[in-house]
Amino acid sequence: MAETGGVPSLLWVMLAAAMAPWLSDRLAALRLPVVALELLLGVLIGPEGLGLAAFDGALPVLARIGVALLFFLAGTEIDFGTLGGAPLRRGAAGWLLSLALAGAVAFGLAHLGFLHNPAVVALALSTTALGVIAPILRDAGLTGTPTGIAATACGVMGEVGPILLMSALFAGPGHQLTQVGLTALFAAIAVAVCWASLRIRPPGLLGMLARTMHRSGQWPVRVCMLLVIALVVLAENFGLDLALGAFAAGLAVGQANRNPRSEVLAHKLDAVGFGVMVPVFFVTSGMQLEVRALFAQPAALGAVALLTLLLLVVRGLPALVFLNPLTARETAAVGLYAATSLSLIVALTSAAVAVGQMTRFHATELVAAGLVSVLLFPWLAGLLLPPSRRSSSAPAPADAL
Repeated sequence: MAETGGVPSLLWVMLAAAMAPWLSDRLAALRLPVVALELLLGVLIGPEGLGLAAFDGALPVLARIGVALLFFLAGTEIDFGTLGGAPLRRGAAGWLLSLALAGAVAFGLAHLGFLHNPAVVALALSTTALGVIAPILRDAGLTGTPTGIAATACGVMGEVGPILLMSALFAGPGHQLTQVGLTALFAAIAVAVCWASLRIRPPGLLGMLARTMHRSGQWPVRVCMLLVIALVVLAENFGLDLALGAFAAGLAVGQANRNPRSEVLAHKLDAVGFGVMVPVFFVTSGMQLEVRALFAQPAALGAVALLTLLLLVVRGLPALVFLNPLTARETAAVGLYAATSLSLIVALTSAAVAVGQMTRFHATELVAAGLVSVLLFPWLAGLLLPPSRRSSSAPAPADAL
């Protein structure tokens, strides 16, 4: 286990993970999301801060598991019974508009000499961090409300669309069509897995799952983890990002887990993911930010501000597709939630750096913009929605949107 100053780096990471929710509760008036504090604490303990921890040893592996569980839990949040129909159609239309806006802006800025990686930037600007906003929506009491449904629909499309396009973007020259075919094949397999989880329900298997739910073996949790790893490995063997496999596993588990008796399993998965592994991903992501280089160059800070503004414009403006069923303030809040992006930006820029399509410094600029969006946009969205509206809105049927 790697040590810095005699103290294992993992211990500092877990200390930061434990401090983040405590600080969020102590600073409740600021409405700072826990994930934002995890990132900031990661910067504090990392090489660019106090230098207490280094991203080595077991941390890269744990962070990889953490990001897989982040996308898995985001998939479990999706309820097609609520999102199906109008909300998902509006979310898809909004994302396609975002993608068009992102492409126009990114390639326009590249033509003017302001950007060097327009394809990567365009895809990053079209993302939404569903894994980040889902717990924020839940903590704010918005799950099942018209605003929460609209924000979730934006988040679903802001994750699924970019994940599907990532494989083609990073395929080698002449391999794009092959990669698209492999993506389609994996999508078909994922759909089959989701269908099987809904239709194939042997009484004996269900009985064993129920019997072992509260035993030390925790078989249902182990089966879910097996499904995550299996689909992640399958996705990576197809040349796809692990996020797609983890997200597909979450969809399968989430659709099969839509009954009151299954809430116990959902709580257990939350405990494993958000309680242990996902914080490791966010804290270590903060540790890897090159903040000193950003602050040393005023132009870099300007680039971060510009990218943050572009996130708001590209992902926020298309939320106007929800204006008819929602009020102006609710629509603005949905736009802010949709513009909240980080986890996919981290995955996207890491892949771009690995294949030589982006420098580490430019990747840091994009990740920093995503960090600002996580710090700022959900907080602004919370200010737009009165507490009574956030906590007491009745669940809305899908047809309402």
